[in-house]
Parts: sequence; C-alpha cells; structure tokens
Amino acid sequence: ASAWAVMKYIGEQGYIELAKITMETAQKLINGIKSIDGMRIFGEPDMSVFAFDSEKVNIYALGDELQKKGYFLDRQQLPPALHLIVTANHQKYADEFLKDLKECYQALLGKPKEDISGMAALYGMLGTLPDRSQAYQLVLNFLNDLFKVK
Repeated sequence: ASAWAVMKYIGEQGYIELAKITMETAQKLINGIKSIDGMRIFGEPDMSVFAFDSEKVNIYALGDELQKKGYFLDRQQLPPALHLIVTANHQKYADEFLKDLKECYQALLGKPKEDISGMAALYGMLGTLPDRSQAYQLVLNFLNDLFKVK
C-alpha cells in the first residue's frame, strides 16, 4: 500500500527522475571507486547495488575507518567486500563520500592487511572458519554481549 501511495504521489515522471538520479549516482560512485589504485568493483553492476574490495588494504578496516566518518557500509564475506545500495538520496553525498573514501584508503596504505582490530577483525575471523555453521552461534554470542543490559 505504501508503494502505491508513493507512486500516486510522485507519479511516473517523478519515479523516472528518481531512477535516473539513482543510476547516475551509482555510476559516479563506481567510477570514483575504480579510479582509486588498488580498488575494484565486483562485476559490472547493471543497477545501483554493488560490492567492492581492495588488493592493497584490508577492506574491513576501510569499512571501520569510513564508519568513524559516519558511513555505514555493509560488510560481506567470501570474498571480503564492502557493499553499497545506492538511492537517489545519496546524490548529495557522493562527492564527499568519495573524498572520505580516498582519505581513509590512503591512511591504511602500507599497513599490514592482517593488522586489524574491532569489527574488521571479527569479519576477517568469521571468513576463516572451516565450519560455517559455527558463525551463526558466534555472531549471536557477540551480539548478546554487545547489547547486554547491565
């Protein structure tokens, strides 16, 4: 019902304009990430959802650094990556995000990819578990400890 209400409110032209802005913003982000030496986009995204990684820095540590600047990128495993779902609202933040991404990336260059802590270490460790079923309980225990009421 809410999707129908939004479509009635913005109309077909409004939807087309939002889709255009979304796709242009996604392409701007993809191109900006690709322009950073050592960064890559997985595949050739047709839509506004994509993942990226780096051959030079620990991608989870990069996610942690970006989080300190207020960006919350999804982490993925096997292979390790950061994940973006771009919307039209991201248009106003794309340039600033790319600037901050480059700064965070430069700050991590030269640091050992294995020398990580925090959430980066958790994701990195989970990706090495030989029995993936152990990850479920490990994450539940971590979240229980994180949100424990004292």
